[in-house]
Amino acid sequence: AVLMKLVHLIGLVAALAAAWITGTETMKQYVGNIFTMAHNPIPKWIISVTIPYGFGSAALYFLRHLLGERVQTPTEVISA
Repeated sequence: AVLMKLVHLIGLVAALAAAWITGTETMKQYVGNIFTMAHNPIPKWIISVTIPYGFGSAALYFLRHLLGERVQTPTEVISA
């Protein structure tokens, strides 16, 4: 149990750091008005925003497990 808490803590810290770094870079793209290099350019932040969102979601996952919240497995959700 202690090892799993340590793993969840390390995962939480790593996911938060990655969300912070990628979020900062995405914000730079937004503020700098940077577009893709294509025939029909679109703002890069629209594509990049999914990356910090994913890392933030992973951080919440690790936090929930670290705090001891029991998360249902997909099998339990289907049978409920």
